[in-house]
Amino acid sequence: MQVGNFANVSDGARLGMIALSAEMGKLGVGAGESAEYINSMTNALGFSQAELRGVAMELAGTADAIDMPFSAMLQGFNAAMP
Repeated sequence: MQVGNFANVSDGARLGMIALSAEMGKLGVGAGESAEYINSMTNALGFSQAELRGVAMELAGTADAIDMPFSAMLQGFNAAMP
């Protein structure tokens, strides 16, 4: 995520994004991948913190269902983003 944008969100949204990044880390996703995901979803698509988490958990579930590491799923998702 771009530092300037991160600094301009509310404290609650910022804490939510930090928590999401930590949760994604527990699922094997690197900090850079998490930041890229959050940046793309908030800046390009205008998603809220709650929407970020929802989509991330859907991607994690899909990755699990097809026996794919979540990090690989997220890398592909990030690559497809505008």
